[in-house]
Amino acid sequence: MASQRGVPISKLCPMFLHTNSTSHTWPFSAIAELIDNAYDPDVNAKQFWIDKTQIKKQDCLIFMDNGNGLDYEKMHKMLSFGYSDKRVINGKHPIGLYGNGFKSGSMRLGKDAIVFSKSQDGDTMQVGMLSQSYLAQIKADEIIVPIISFQCVPHSQYKFNVNEKHKASLQDILHYSIFNTENELLEELKAISSTGSSGTRIIVWNLRRTITRPTEFDFTTFSDDIKIPLDVPLDGLESTSEQYRVIQSELLTKPESYYSLRAYCSILYLKPRMQIIIRGQKVKTELISKSLACIAKDHYKPNFVNRRIPVTFGYNTKCKDQYGIMMYHKNRLIKAYERVGVQLKANNQGLGVIGVIECNFLEPTHNKQDFDNTDKYRKTINNLGVKLEDYWKEIRFKRNKEDPSSTTPVEDTMKRPDQNWVQCDTCLRWRKLPDGIDCKRLPKEWFCHMNPDPQFRSCTVEEEPEDSDDDQPSYQKTYKQHERNTKMKQDKKRQQNEDEQRKAEQMQIKALAQKNKTLKHQRISCLAKASPSTPPAPSTSPAPSTPPAPSTPPAPSTPPAPSTPSNPRMKRTLAMTPESETKKPRLNGFHNNTPMETVSPAAETTMSSTSVIIPVDDDDDNIMDDDDIMILEINSTPIQKKATFDLAMVKSESRAMETPSGTGNVKTSCTGTSSVETGTAATSYFPPPPSSEQVSITTQTEIRSKVKDEDEEHKGKREKEEKVRDRTEPGPSTPNPPSAGPSSSGSSAPDPSDHPMIDFRNLSEAQEQQDQLLELMQAAAHERDQFKEQVNKLTSQLHNLEGSMQELSQATVKREHCHQACQTGGGEEGEQSERIKVEIIEEERGNLWSLCETLQQDVVELRREKQQWGREKQEREKQEKEKQEREKQEKEKQLREKQESEGAQTSADQAERLRELRRSVGRLLVTFVPALDLEQVNYDCSVIDEILDQVLTDVESMGPV
Repeated sequence: MASQRGVPISKLCPMFLHTNSTSHTWPFSAIAELIDNAYDPDVNAKQFWIDKTQIKKQDCLIFMDNGNGLDYEKMHKMLSFGYSDKRVINGKHPIGLYGNGFKSGSMRLGKDAIVFSKSQDGDTMQVGMLSQSYLAQIKADEIIVPIISFQCVPHSQYKFNVNEKHKASLQDILHYSIFNTENELLEELKAISSTGSSGTRIIVWNLRRTITRPTEFDFTTFSDDIKIPLDVPLDGLESTSEQYRVIQSELLTKPESYYSLRAYCSILYLKPRMQIIIRGQKVKTELISKSLACIAKDHYKPNFVNRRIPVTFGYNTKCKDQYGIMMYHKNRLIKAYERVGVQLKANNQGLGVIGVIECNFLEPTHNKQDFDNTDKYRKTINNLGVKLEDYWKEIRFKRNKEDPSSTTPVEDTMKRPDQNWVQCDTCLRWRKLPDGIDCKRLPKEWFCHMNPDPQFRSCTVEEEPEDSDDDQPSYQKTYKQHERNTKMKQDKKRQQNEDEQRKAEQMQIKALAQKNKTLKHQRISCLAKASPSTPPAPSTSPAPSTPPAPSTPPAPSTPPAPSTPSNPRMKRTLAMTPESETKKPRLNGFHNNTPMETVSPAAETTMSSTSVIIPVDDDDDNIMDDDDIMILEINSTPIQKKATFDLAMVKSESRAMETPSGTGNVKTSCTGTSSVETGTAATSYFPPPPSSEQVSITTQTEIRSKVKDEDEEHKGKREKEEKVRDRTEPGPSTPNPPSAGPSSSGSSAPDPSDHPMIDFRNLSEAQEQQDQLLELMQAAAHERDQFKEQVNKLTSQLHNLEGSMQELSQATVKREHCHQACQTGGGEEGEQSERIKVEIIEEERGNLWSLCETLQQDVVELRREKQQWGREKQEREKQEKEKQEREKQEKEKQLREKQESEGAQTSADQAERLRELRRSVGRLLVTFVPALDLEQVNYDCSVIDEILDQVLTDVESMGPV
């Protein structure tokens, strides 16, 4: 067991190679990992080739670049896990993050992979192998990666020697790979030299298979592309047209980049800097953010990033069914055509719209096909959905404004990109073409000298500078301003309608109040008709059926007292009680007499009194005091009844009695006025004389337990009593009948001879009059019942109107503060107008307050932007200063290198002249030393100098000849 300081070292099982490759569920994502390794700034390849070939009857995928290549140490790290020391070079950020791309990508495509690389120095070449088949055959319990290094043989261009310590790795590669000889390996290394002085070549074999196909790729349908065959069941479709229709519908549901490697590579990078050649044909890469129609730039300002993130929106000019958000990370495509916001709904909103954003603030997953589902990612998706909807609505608004009669949607119209950009095949720089040039008619190979713009017609000229994202404002959303204006107009119109409706409701309330008042008066009138609380003043009317007998002379009586003229504002009139009337005491709270209880004639007294009229006190505000009136009738001198009498009129009334426990109607029949006529002949009947005792009858009106609308009710009762009086007294009121005897204040008894005898002939007439009174009572009771029904109906209608009036008042009047002490004679109209003015002032105050808050927020936002601009300005000044220092250092370095190179050039020239001199001397020395082989002499060393010295010494020693 391997250990370090006695601590065991973790092992990596060979099965992990397959497990690690399952992170790529889509084969093109595995190919993209190999492309990223060549695109990174540490490799900096200019071209990348992808091809399919057969080696020893096995389908193989070949990936090759002309980058910086790998040395032995880098090759070992690439075949190991988790080693990634990539860094930013010349402003280019590396795509690789985890040091796992080659292992997961190559093992996803096939079981075995071999890597050939030639470093920049050109003297060494490396070959490494990562193979699941090899590990399974040797039954390894850990991952083993054989790596060999070839050294260049001097004076031989294609001869290399293998280091002794790599012999075992060479044997394993030759035995377990598809290359079984050393020459086959050298041939693959020569292929790298054909594309440049350095580069890397990867060959993958034992490609992954499917159930129905030998490989998961389609290499035969298109000779210049690698496609993923669509798994469409066509077994039940017999006709070719049906199969074609099903395939086309499947193609429309997925973008072309999903099943075409060429289409995927064309949008793989936000700003491509490397040419990709697939099966011998160059991929026409495009600037996706500049190849759209109706381009508009917006900005996303998350609170977790210090700067604005630019977002570009536009319409797809190729296919309207391919739309969504293109999300890049460090120039590399992570998610393509991600539908957000309204594009997820089952309608045409957002159709054909593409958004482009570089999300360097998000973390991609290991397979670089998605982002980690964090809170930042979800917020970004939600905001992109809102901004995409704003763009779609803005374009539709402008289109409708320009051509209101157009019915064709924007996505269905023919569109061309707003700008035309093309990449030079030599310097790989992007050049902007003038408007009106069709990119489809350009040649397959385009160079800078073909540019119509003379300013950018050379490969040495830098690209056209783009505006800084901080300086570019977001596009103006005019549709929002239009919606805001429309909403303000609608609110204003709605406010006017509400004001008009409020005024109409106020008028309706007033009308209902007036109607309610009228109904109350009607109700009071009906109540007065049905059960008046105070009996009407009695008056004498001659009975039509009982004319006075002409043969009976009138008895002497007291002259009538002068009566007060009739006044509707007077209380009831109390007439003089005749002697022959039998009193029936009222049922009231002070007596316990029953209705049938009567006062005996023996105890009855008579008094000679005039009619008493009680005037109404106009200043009396409390009408309920009328219910507490007490009337006393006292006969100070009792007199005996007359022998004969004539009943002139009997009045009937129905009195409504209210007791504390309830309300009841008590019918009482009494003789209101009796006209007593005496005759001289009727003297046969003498009633017993009454006692000298004074008889007192006390009458009090009933006491009500509940009083509602006292003022209006009593006022209405008095008016209705007058109407009832007028209805029941068709003729003028007659004065009080003559008294039966002279009034006296003393207690002396009258003379019995003064009383006439009873006229029995008038008894039948009196009986008839009593029958008529009963009929009148029944008619009055019937009329009373009708009035009661009418009162009930009017009461229910009144309650309904009161409820509706209260609901309208609550709906229209808000925060009404009424105080009785503050009420003036202005009426409801003044209150309503003042209330409306207060509401208008409050509304204006609220609008001013909201406007003030908006202005304060704008001031805070402007301050924040000013501070941000100040910080950015300081950073730019700092960067500019650092840049100037770097340029100064680079110039100094270049100057030193130039001086050194000039010195080296001088030394090289001297060495060359010395070499030529030595060759000339060598040719001279051949005449002295014939055995000297000039081809074997190294003129860079001092061999010729030593031979010359020796020859000169020999010549000197021989002396002159």
